[in-house]
Amino acid sequence: ATTAVFTVWQDKSRIALGSGKDLQIYHDGTHSYVESISGATGDLYIKASSDDLVLQAADDVFIYTQGGEDAIVARGNAQVELYHNNAKKFETTSTGATVTGDILIQDSSPQITLLDTTNNTDALIYSDDAGSINISADENNEQGSSAIKLFVDGGEKMRINSSGNVGIGETSIDARLHIKKASAGLVNQKFESAGSAAWRL
Repeated sequence: ATTAVFTVWQDKSRIALGSGKDLQIYHDGTHSYVESISGATGDLYIKASSDDLVLQAADDVFIYTQGGEDAIVARGNAQVELYHNNAKKFETTSTGATVTGDILIQDSSPQITLLDTTNNTDALIYSDDAGSINISADENNEQGSSAIKLFVDGGEKMRINSSGNVGIGETSIDARLHIKKASAGLVNQKFESAGSAAWRL
């Protein structure tokens, strides 16, 4: 059997490497450090030339930038957080992720795909070369009776069904344009152009 041999250094003792003692390894009595000291020459590289580089903690992992600002925080058995200028912008959750702020999707043909893994149906939102925004429900026609639905204040207000018919206030569409009012009375329609009288039907 091989017997481990240790060289014991007291707390606050340092192992210094480099002619200027640029790299130091030490324990201050509370925490352990591998430090490229202030004024040292060059950057500090942690390099694995043979295989993977693994950072493993008993709990959380923190990556800070200058001044101790948060950059990446990985919580044990919990979320991963990404920061911009010390402000959290992205956080994973048990059901997905939360983004704070705007999202820019940049590509020659940017696209968002929504995939229902239960029914294997996908919906797309994308931009084309003409600058148009395209919305596609059930892109590969797995269901055959899909619709594009618009909701306001928790309720459906309008839909386009798989036949291209439009329903406003109506889900069982039986005409090219089917408008239904939720209450009794006439369904008002108004047609107006700039500088001209308006027509109501």
